Amino acid sequence: MNVASAGQNDACIDREDPSIRKAFSENFCSHGIVFIAETGKKDTVIGKVKIDIAGGKAFPGKIKQYNPGTQPFLKVNRNGERFANESCPYNDIVYAAAHQPGRVYAQICDANILEDVKRFHTIGCSAQTRNAGEDYIKKQMENAETEGCFFKADTIEELADKLGFTGDAKETFLATVERYNALYDAQEDTDFGKPAYRLSAIRKAPFYGCWLGASLLTTEQGIAINEKGQALDNDNKPMPGLYITGDMSGSFFANNYPCLMAGVAMGRTLTFAMKAVKQMAGLE
Repeated sequence: MNVASAGQNDACIDREDPSIRKAFSENFCSHGIVFIAETGKKDTVIGKVKIDIAGGKAFPGKIKQYNPGTQPFLKVNRNGERFANESCPYNDIVYAAAHQPGRVYAQICDANILEDVKRFHTIGCSAQTRNAGEDYIKKQMENAETEGCFFKADTIEELADKLGFTGDAKETFLATVERYNALYDAQEDTDFGKPAYRLSAIRKAPFYGCWLGASLLTTEQGIAINEKGQALDNDNKPMPGLYITGDMSGSFFANNYPCLMAGVAMGRTLTFAMKAVKQMAGLE
C-alpha cells in the first residue's frame, strides 16, 4: 500500500489532533494510513506532530495551495518592505515571513510572469507552474482572484491600494518596487544576494499581487516499516501480508522534506514498491 498525507481526512484530524484546523491547509492524514490503523487496530505505529499555529488563518478564502506563490518574485511584508532572499526553499521564506507583521507576505509580479517563471527554472513541485504553462497560471490566478486573495491592477499605485497598503506602508511599498527594478537593471541583488537570473522587472502592466502565508503540508510521519517494507506493530513485529511504500512509510521525511532534492520522494516510493513486489512474489 502506498501512503501519503496529501489528502484531507476529517475523521483522522478529529481523532489525532483537532488543533490542526488552525492551519490554513487541513492536510494531515491519508485514507491509507487510516485504513492501516484500522487493520492493525491499536497495534499499528503512527507518528504525529502537535501543531501550534499562532494567529490562526493568515488570510480569507478557500485556497489551500497557490503554486505560482513558490516562484522567487518580489515579496514584501505588510509594511511594504522586502524582508528576504526570495530564491530559497519553501520552508525558508515562510519561516522568514513568520517574523513579519501578521506572518504573511505579498508576492508582486507583472505581465511578464510566464517569461520570468521560465527563466527562474525552479525545481520540485514548484516546477509545476513552469511546466504547466500559461493556461495553468491563468487558472490559478483567476481562482485566487475569485477567492479574494489575488489582485490585478493597471498601475503599481492601484495595486498598492488593492493590496491594502496605506500611508507610510504604501510609500514604502512603492519605493521597494522602484528599488527592486533598480536591482534588476544592475543584475545584482546587493540587498539580499538573490541570483541575477531570479530577479525580475516590475514595469509592464497589468501588475499582479497576492497575499500568501504558511500552512501545514503534511506531518511527514506515518507507518513504521522494516528493511523489507513490511508494516510494524507496536512490538516492532511485521504485520503479515502488509507492505508499505510512499512518503509516509518509515517516517523517512520525519524531520525534513528536502525540496531541493527533486525526485527523492518518488524515487524512494518506486524503489520500495518494487522491493515489496519482489518480497510478495518470493523473489527476495
